[in-house]
Amino acid sequence: MCAGMLVMTHVDAVFYGQRVVRSKRVFERLRLDSSQTGGPCPYAFAITAAEAPTEFVARLSRAARSIDGKRERFALSEQARVIFAEAMTKLREFKPQYARNSRPLRDAQRFLESVPDHTPSAEESSACPGRKSVAAEAPDDARR
Repeated sequence: MCAGMLVMTHVDAVFYGQRVVRSKRVFERLRLDSSQTGGPCPYAFAITAAEAPTEFVARLSRAARSIDGKRERFALSEQARVIFAEAMTKLREFKPQYARNSRPLRDAQRFLESVPDHTPSAEESSACPGRKSVAAEAPDDARR
């Protein structure tokens, strides 16, 4: 659903901090040209998606690889929370080099302040019917 919403809003590119394994590289599939083998052409409004080139993303990726393929559970761990908190602090304190970036930065900072600062409880996670509770799958150190 996230990919569909982004396509409909005509966003050109998405940079993420950690790939969601369940997404199955949906943005890449929208760009796939399989017309030579009788398949569909790339979607006309496909979005470029890539891992954000930051120190925080590199740290998240290294740490997630170290837990033996349980990347989604890692996102709720204490180790990930610390990295995300450091990234949030850096974004709050960031000063743009160019004036034209001031407004997008303020918008990003405003959005950041609207994001709840907690790990969803099992009850909150179960609000989506048919989906396993994310909190119930989290490692013990992420449930505090």
